[in-house]
Amino acid sequence: MDFGENILRQRLEHDEVYLFLLDNVPVGTLTIQWSDPDVWGDCSDDGLAGYIHGMGISRTVGGKRVDESMLEWAVRRIVNSGKRFARLDAQASNASLCRYYKYRGFCALGTRLLGGDFLTRLFEKEIIPVNS
Repeated sequence: MDFGENILRQRLEHDEVYLFLLDNVPVGTLTIQWSDPDVWGDCSDDGLAGYIHGMGISRTVGGKRVDESMLEWAVRRIVNSGKRFARLDAQASNASLCRYYKYRGFCALGTRLLGGDFLTRLFEKEIIPVNS
């Protein structure tokens, strides 16, 4: 089993994997985890956050803001679960993606080296429950 297949299998078995449809056609996916020690270390066990991973959209919906809708949906899912933070990460060298997350209200918290050679940038967004 290759690395990508292993990650997908792990997510399907242990996390919340979502498929987004537009006019009954799959256009995107993302995963929400409730702990992420591989990327976030010990702070992932603080119980304060949900972790967004594996977000991807079809090129066929480019420019339709599907990515924004998916990200907003994931943040609402996390806040509705009683969490205070939405966290995600991106390859540190992907400047446009890192800018995108900042534009969407996520604060960069630094970087973390994964697997000895993969530098990822950590992002966090504080979310306030609607009932607060």
